[in-house]
Amino acid sequence: ARKEGLRENERAATVVKYTPYAEVSPEDAVPCRVFAPIDPVRTFSGGDGGTIYDFGSNRAGWCEIEVVGEAGAKVTVDYDECLTPTNTLLGDVCCFVRRAKECGMNTCRAGESAIVPIMIGTDADAARLSARMLERGVFVPPAMYPAVPAGESRLRFTISSTHSTAQLEKAVTELDALMREEGLLS
Repeated sequence: ARKEGLRENERAATVVKYTPYAEVSPEDAVPCRVFAPIDPVRTFSGGDGGTIYDFGSNRAGWCEIEVVGEAGAKVTVDYDECLTPTNTLLGDVCCFVRRAKECGMNTCRAGESAIVPIMIGTDADAARLSARMLERGVFVPPAMYPAVPAGESRLRFTISSTHSTAQLEKAVTELDALMREEGLLS
């Protein structure tokens, strides 16, 4: 984050402690939309002596956080997808990916992200499967050329802490049935 009133050469360098999949670099940008301040909708213990604050929505862009405490106290800010009180989002993602793989689906390089791609192939197949999934109550948009290389279209599942285990199971089961029906899985 940046502190208003500082000249470019006075800004402190960004320190990145852990970046598993990408490089992070600071960039200045003019805000395109400013939200009113928001308060957490709930808080719960992070299990390591820390506290997790759930703001109830996902936001992108700059974020200003006002920290109140003793001068010199250590504050660590980790950004992540909203978690359930039992910290199950990552577990839900892993279960979803495991179930998809058990069905023979190609999950690309799905890892510790709430975005889980399932490789389909052609744009037409991905668009059709997306529409058929919606008919079954599962919204999953396709990622197609030019967003991905030609012939590597996929369905892009976004898992959140509000999805139940039953909803995630339904998504995998419905996609498995459709892909088998269309000859995309054997």
